[in-house]
Amino acid sequence: MQELSALLAAILTVISAFFGPAKTAPLNTGPIVNQSVTQTSAVATLSIVPKEINVGVGKTSSFDIKISADSPDISAIAIRMHYPFGGNTPALSTLDALPAKPGIQAGINPGLAADNWSYPVNDFSLNNNNKIATLDLALVHMSPTGFHFESGTTLATVNFQTVSPGNLTLNFDLSDTKVIDKKGEELPLITQKGIINIK
Repeated sequence: MQELSALLAAILTVISAFFGPAKTAPLNTGPIVNQSVTQTSAVATLSIVPKEINVGVGKTSSFDIKISADSPDISAIAIRMHYPFGGNTPALSTLDALPAKPGIQAGINPGLAADNWSYPVNDFSLNNNNKIATLDLALVHMSPTGFHFESGTTLATVNFQTVSPGNLTLNFDLSDTKVIDKKGEELPLITQKGIINIK
């Protein structure tokens, strides 16, 4: 999972070569706004939609990771989303959206791929020691002009099948979840968790 951090550092290095050093938004201790936001700041929101899923055992379902941002020039996004689990395996099994590639991947938005977005990191992993399931995503816009997202744009879709009862909370890891504009500046970020109830 260190791959995501290394890639983000490389992206920032390239952006900084053109626009100067990246500026990081300071953290906020509030429960909803995870980085400081001022009235003049551009803000990005990452959310899991739907925010709550109720599903039976042995069923398939899905959720989207969406972004809304009032900055017109987004150049890179790094996402680490995880959920803890008990027992030997999670209560759900993530379905591979790209079976031709090694590993387990989320489904990418074909519209973004057509708009010059690349997904150099797309990987689902399990840490059985810490009992944490993690999805790492990195998106890079292959244009120096940056990109403006429509409100509620889907970045990726996660399809899954439930295998046992349980309640899972999907969270964004703020230490490795970033939205970067074309100047290399990190946008203040609001995240919204998701909940999956399996009965």
